[in-house]
Amino acid sequence: EVKNKRVLTRRSLDGRAYTLPYDHLIAGLGSVEDLSRYAGIAEHTFPLKTFANCYRLRNHLLSALEMAAIETHPEERRRLLTFVVAGGNYAGVEVACELVDYFRLLTRTKYPELKFDEFRIALLEIGPRILPELGTRHPHLVSYAERQVTRLGIEVHLNAGLSAATTDEAVLNAGQPIPTRTIITCTGMKPSPLLEQFPYARDKRGRLETDPFCRVPGAENIWAGGDCAAVPHPDGGACPPLAHYAQKAGSNIGVNILRTLEAKPLQRYSFNGLGEACTLGHGRAISHLKGIPAYGRFAWIGWRFIVLTMFVPSWTRRVRLMFDWLLTMLLGRDVVNPKIDEHAAISHALYEPGQIIVPAGEVRRYHYLVEIGEVEVVSGAGNNGAILTTLKPGDYFGHMTRPSPDCCLRARTRVRLLAIDRSAADALSEVRPDLAMLLKQGAHSGSPGNTREKHY
Repeated sequence: EVKNKRVLTRRSLDGRAYTLPYDHLIAGLGSVEDLSRYAGIAEHTFPLKTFANCYRLRNHLLSALEMAAIETHPEERRRLLTFVVAGGNYAGVEVACELVDYFRLLTRTKYPELKFDEFRIALLEIGPRILPELGTRHPHLVSYAERQVTRLGIEVHLNAGLSAATTDEAVLNAGQPIPTRTIITCTGMKPSPLLEQFPYARDKRGRLETDPFCRVPGAENIWAGGDCAAVPHPDGGACPPLAHYAQKAGSNIGVNILRTLEAKPLQRYSFNGLGEACTLGHGRAISHLKGIPAYGRFAWIGWRFIVLTMFVPSWTRRVRLMFDWLLTMLLGRDVVNPKIDEHAAISHALYEPGQIIVPAGEVRRYHYLVEIGEVEVVSGAGNNGAILTTLKPGDYFGHMTRPSPDCCLRARTRVRLLAIDRSAADALSEVRPDLAMLLKQGAHSGSPGNTREKHY
């Protein structure tokens, strides 16, 4: 609420809302995965946007190797050992090259049942050459990268993008299927949908426009930087959505907020880029530093040094990262595969008598179905309000179905609830309006059902 200078947030634990006032607001919302590029991208691909995404992919890769090691069906074994990388940009090329080194090492040291020749790594690029970011400015670096990718045995599909991703194959835009259990997407991002709530100008990519001081025009106390902002580049145009530009924008915003408080002139954003690099497996890379090209081992060492010294935010992290690199060289890769449960769309919750399930005025991220026990709908926020009604096994309540937002829901007895994530419940309700009854029947499969359905 820019007019009232407030931000509404919800904690991930249970969706409880908080309203935070602000004097200055910095929009650093980054970007989100673009799930509209092809069918199945959300359901059957592995993005690399966050650390959690990367960790999930790492565990999946190990699971694929473990399953392939005991798979006796030749077709399924080939499917498990085929890995498709969608996007021939920096990220896609780096991932494909890293997979080659990763699998070559693991088949030699950890998985003797697998032969490296069995692996198939396919890189898909919608354009005529990989690394379109460098194509017109440094074509000789692209040529070096193409030779290195070929040397590693990566199967490159040019002028080919994904049309659909399914559970057992990647379908190219020409209709050609590639049987696989692993599709890694590096096909691009889009601005956060939260930007649509700002009543300010945005560029053609949907990013908030700023002035040369990283301030949003028309708002004296709102600033923006990073992927969500179109910060004017000192050499013309807007800054690209890259980490080092975002880092410099954040520093510039901090300086200018202090200058605003001190009534001093603002500092213009002046960072015009350091360079770019793309690693091509262990010990090889291409890069340019202020337009000066480099390739091979020198580029690989130089870029690692720059990343370590300029982009890792603290000495603690730098030391940890250096020791991690060293331990990997000495001890090899860690292949422990912890099975970490992801957020489930449907889970169970238990409440003791008298506990408040949903306080008055709050909105939770779940819909609830009563499995065992009774729930009271109470007027007001405390325990002294009038009991409006009682919900029993089979009854369903959600964030939009309370008689009034001022009433709370309280456990009358020990209560076991089926908690359904709101997005999942809403999606199912669109398909089947009798969602609550279906969920109740699934929860009490084989037991006598209470066929009445009440919504609160």
